[in-house]
Amino acid sequence: MSKNYLFNPQAFTGDNLEEKTRKLIKSNIDYWENKGLRAIKQGEMERSYDFKWVEYQKEQQVLATLFTPSGYGAKDSRFDLRRLTEYNESLAFYNASARYMWQASLIGSAPVWLSNNEAMKHRVAKYLQEGFLFGFGCSEKTHGADLYATETMVSPLGDGKYIMNGEKYYIGNSNVGFMSNLCKFKDSKEFGFVLSDSRSRHYNDKKQIHCSYMPNSYVGEYYLVDYPITDEDIISRGEKAWQDAFSTVNLGKFQIGVSSSGIATHAFYECLRHSYNRWIYGARVTDMPHIRRFYVEAYLRTVGMRLYSFRTIDYFKNCSETDRRYLLYNPVSKMKTPQEGRDIINLLWDAVAARGFEVETYMESATRDVQAASKLEGTAHVNLSLILKFIKSYLLNPTEYPELGILKNNDDSGIYQQQTHGSLSSIRFDDYKKALNSRRLPNIEVFAKQALVLEKLFGACPPSKEATNNKDYMLNLGFLFTMVPYAQLIVEASNLYDVADEVVNQMFAYYVTDMAKYAITQLYSQQNTPQIEECLREILSYQPIHDDKEYDKLWTETIAPLESVYIQNQ
Repeated sequence: MSKNYLFNPQAFTGDNLEEKTRKLIKSNIDYWENKGLRAIKQGEMERSYDFKWVEYQKEQQVLATLFTPSGYGAKDSRFDLRRLTEYNESLAFYNASARYMWQASLIGSAPVWLSNNEAMKHRVAKYLQEGFLFGFGCSEKTHGADLYATETMVSPLGDGKYIMNGEKYYIGNSNVGFMSNLCKFKDSKEFGFVLSDSRSRHYNDKKQIHCSYMPNSYVGEYYLVDYPITDEDIISRGEKAWQDAFSTVNLGKFQIGVSSSGIATHAFYECLRHSYNRWIYGARVTDMPHIRRFYVEAYLRTVGMRLYSFRTIDYFKNCSETDRRYLLYNPVSKMKTPQEGRDIINLLWDAVAARGFEVETYMESATRDVQAASKLEGTAHVNLSLILKFIKSYLLNPTEYPELGILKNNDDSGIYQQQTHGSLSSIRFDDYKKALNSRRLPNIEVFAKQALVLEKLFGACPPSKEATNNKDYMLNLGFLFTMVPYAQLIVEASNLYDVADEVVNQMFAYYVTDMAKYAITQLYSQQNTPQIEECLREILSYQPIHDDKEYDKLWTETIAPLESVYIQNQ
């Protein structure tokens, strides 16, 4: 059996992690394995809030350890993006509801760590140690994501006292814990963040918003009615608070990418075991060529999205005033990896068919929960709007950066001081061709040729200003562009993590096909200039190089043996 590049709880050693992180992930594995799949599924059917997990994370100091920057909590607490991501994947692998509570707490506490309010930081560190959850109280029912229209209002009473009134809608963890509320000050019209406590009688948890996904967590609507606050409850105000609202989203929702790979990985193990051990007409189901292809593609895409997610950590950890490349790689992670997760689950669903609807399976949960990231957090048009701003600087104006290795085991709270809002046009990138040329594999070379055509499209015959401002027109061109940084970071990660040639080469056969799909959609759904049409047809002219011997080796030595490597305790 060849090396498995996916997370496997039963083979987890954490050799690449320091002791505290290793213990947290092992404890997480033990918690869910001891609970067992039946109990997890029963809880989902009952749609009961998982207070037991809340108590467990308090006992293990999960949130306190992972979210608290060095110097504010226990000695082993630090804000380390790598161990956040590794833990996140292990949590998503088992239970999306618990991961959602974790995620909402991450972004709910982030405005505090982003602020300059030292007293509030020590206060929140104490709340995390006491096991409280947090929520990010930004969106409102009428305005949704339009933060400019925020109506939650803070009115001064004098002597450092205020009252806060307003409604927040679709907020995770709104039934418990502390909320960081985006608001406006009535007198100055300044934006601000104010901390509220759900235990207050002035905090009214109006209702739970029942959603089909993540049934054991809580998304709700709450009202603040003459909620009394003092200067001590104000996290930040003015331009700083406004910037921190967007920085919080960038910091916290970066984590949705690897959560999709956790879900996809668990579903892959379960589905492969089912199909491999199911016989029809005297043959294994996985002997059917189309079923086998479903599993090969699902495996390779899951490895790819995992490699991308882990590589983005290095760029995020390395961010500085002079290196803000993460501002492209993060929205790609938020958009692309959840879409990959959704497509992987659909491939697996085609393989197991009716079995995917059976409530006793993990797969039934995955079909529901994997949709959440791509629909709630990674919506294409939101992240694509940001991604499109980088096309010219990424493709046409590269620069040189020092080699960036794997960064780990250090406090990344400096990120909280580097969330600047300078010009995006000033950000430069390494030449992506350097990464693609680092592995001379047939399908990477084909992909590199397609990328060069895309470079020509945006350089020699770019869309008009009118077309560029048309999101419908730019959608598939944006997807085409996204494939290039996605591929770049996957190749870089494959080198750093020593991924076998056959895995990477076969993976890129699908990425070549993806480029063609986006190109043909653009070609036949939009009115393009003759020059752009010519480029799109050239991208279409490149085909993946199929190597049956390599494909068979990948199945026999790497993928088929995975049918028995992980079985969740029932």
